[in-house]
Amino acid sequence: MKRIPRWMRIAGKASVSLAVLGFLARNLSGAELVAIVRSLDATLLVVGLAQMLLIPVLGGVRWKLILKALNERQSLGSLISIFWGGMALNQVLPTAVGGDVVRVWLAIRRGVAVANAVTSVLLDRVLMLIALVAMAALAGLAGEYGTIPAWQLMLCGIVLAGIVAGFASLPLILRLLKLLPQRRIIAVLVAVAEGILRVMRDRRAPLLVILCLATNLNLSLSAWWLARAMDLAVSFTGVLLAVTLGFVSAIAPISVGGWGVREAATVAVLTALDVPNDRALLFSITFGLAVTAASLPGIAWLWRGARLVPRASPPGARADSPVDRTESLQPVGPIDA
Repeated sequence: MKRIPRWMRIAGKASVSLAVLGFLARNLSGAELVAIVRSLDATLLVVGLAQMLLIPVLGGVRWKLILKALNERQSLGSLISIFWGGMALNQVLPTAVGGDVVRVWLAIRRGVAVANAVTSVLLDRVLMLIALVAMAALAGLAGEYGTIPAWQLMLCGIVLAGIVAGFASLPLILRLLKLLPQRRIIAVLVAVAEGILRVMRDRRAPLLVILCLATNLNLSLSAWWLARAMDLAVSFTGVLLAVTLGFVSAIAPISVGGWGVREAATVAVLTALDVPNDRALLFSITFGLAVTAASLPGIAWLWRGARLVPRASPPGARADSPVDRTESLQPVGPIDA
């Protein structure tokens, strides 16, 4: 089967984003938009934006904990900078994982083993997704579940069930991978599976989970400040539910950076909480733009260039000689599957 050209996939995603946003804004008039913008509370808007600056800091701390469990040593400052740059790229690239790929690449350039770099970024993503679903459940327990559309409930259930099944079957998957011919890709998959098991068994795992929940709570609190700036009559749990389900829905790789899909989910929740459709849409767009604005320092960091440190050459090797990096695929130390 012939592969769809990259430009066509990007154009398709852009079309979905524009079509959904256009449909949601079909009844929004220019005069109403100007009136809403003029009524914004600038102070609360700045507070919400400032709180978003904690996102890369918390992300860097999470990443450092994961790398420590994998016996990798990196400075917190460098990890925050790389995370910030990846966060920025995730906001502007057509795919939602472009920034993650750059994070892996930069981590490898700074001396992190290939498998550990992949494992750390992948596991951080998965744990944050679990935290998102958990936060939605917590909001539901607080009395907002009646507002969740059936399709979002189904999506959350599928995502959570898939993650739980994946973690539960990881030891079995690892055993099966070791039975296969050990080509390079298999070696990477084995190392990644071993790395995930090591992190989940590490004594810092509970702290990592708490940080994931705190990160999503911080994001929801930032959104709540924006909701207050727009004078939306909605509770904190309502904002939390709208934001978390919006991000979960944006996982679907059918739009640019989740734009449009995220707005549709957020508007669906907020309108069920009696927020007017137009205000709900503007809240979601403002929130997305605020996250993008908070990411701009990351783009500046990437533009200036990271201070990349190549992996040290093995003893006796010439500085200009190629280094065999096969051994870097394997995390340090044995692990029982």
